[in-house]
Amino acid sequence: MKNQLGLGFTFYFVLFLAISTEFGRAAESSRRVQPPNWSQDVLDAFFEDAREQLVGERPLRDAVDDAELSAAKPTSGEGPLAESELKWSALIEAETLTAEIKRIHIQLSTALRKSASFQGGGNLKCQRDFGLLAVLFGVIDQFDEANINQLGRWRRSAKLMQQRCLRTGQNCKAASAQSYAAAKETHAVLGELLRGQAPADETASQESDEPELVDRALLMQSMELAIKERMKPALANSREFRKRSQLAAEQSQLLAVLAEVIQQEGYEYADDDTYLDEARQLRQAARELADAAREKNYEAARAAAGQVGQSCSRCHEGYR
Repeated sequence: MKNQLGLGFTFYFVLFLAISTEFGRAAESSRRVQPPNWSQDVLDAFFEDAREQLVGERPLRDAVDDAELSAAKPTSGEGPLAESELKWSALIEAETLTAEIKRIHIQLSTALRKSASFQGGGNLKCQRDFGLLAVLFGVIDQFDEANINQLGRWRRSAKLMQQRCLRTGQNCKAASAQSYAAAKETHAVLGELLRGQAPADETASQESDEPELVDRALLMQSMELAIKERMKPALANSREFRKRSQLAAEQSQLLAVLAEVIQQEGYEYADDDTYLDEARQLRQAARELADAAREKNYEAARAAAGQVGQSCSRCHEGYR
């Protein structure tokens, strides 16, 4: 009798569990949101199987050559721009060249105000600045026609001014009365050019087809000045960056130009692959910094400035 009662209890207990489970499922199902009933005009907007609409074979990831992917990415390994391919507008805008020449003219006005300050060390600043002017007028002379803009009126005088500034800068190495007078005269000629007047000796014969190179050490000084005294303060914080983003863009473009110039044939280490790679990386970082400054992207500008600093540090360790 007890066995029959035990079996009966077990049967009803199992039956109770089964009914409870099924009831729970039904209750859960009743709580779910029912799918909407879409009208036919909505359903017609979708393909029953989108894969049937694909045309051609599907690309296979394994079939892509990794070498092709890496080749598509820009690298810093591009060599100095060949003369036939050189487009200075890719490194510096015509407006930036104009602004930089005007800025140097004002800077020289201060250095040449008094003979005593010139002979007391100001001559070396003039040597640096006239050397930079020679480089900039050389760029104007070779600037691509499609982007010449307002530089067109300076093109006829560019070669002459390049040579004159180069010669004046070389003379400024000595702090003499003669070099001071020559610097004042070249500065005055530059002022006339900025006011739209052609130099009086514009038709003079060219001294040489290929002017001498500006001393690399002077160009390094100009780079250091651009980085430490102009770009670094502009990147001190986001507020300063917003106020000085234009200056940061201009100085970055100048840096890119100088990084290209020091790779050219005739400069020291121009046949050293390691040196050239560092100069190319500096040029690329400067271009990225200029782009970020134009876009007023502070974080990108800071990152690019870090790359500029690293390139300079590595180069100074082996080639200063």
